[in-house]
Amino acid sequence: MADHDDGGVGARLGHYREWAELVDGPLGNIADGDGEHHARRLCERRHSIHFHVWTADEFATMLSRARDERGLPCETVEIRPNEHEFITVLRRT
Repeated sequence: MADHDDGGVGARLGHYREWAELVDGPLGNIADGDGEHHARRLCERRHSIHFHVWTADEFATMLSRARDERGLPCETVEIRPNEHEFITVLRRT
């Protein structure tokens, strides 16, 4: 929700650091110890990655908070697993 408030500016580099450490490092896409430099390069290029990843329960909680704290005008109709992801159906209120 903080990323929504500031457009992601405050956390962007941290998201790229996390990506470098948890995705590109284990995949062998960067050398050991190059995570910080790699994260900064990705950030400068505004490389497209998924900054936010939730489990279905975490996403439901985030939606509930957005409704309660921010007045998000929707209700959750269904959250259903879809292989390694999930699909959420919302209804505008």
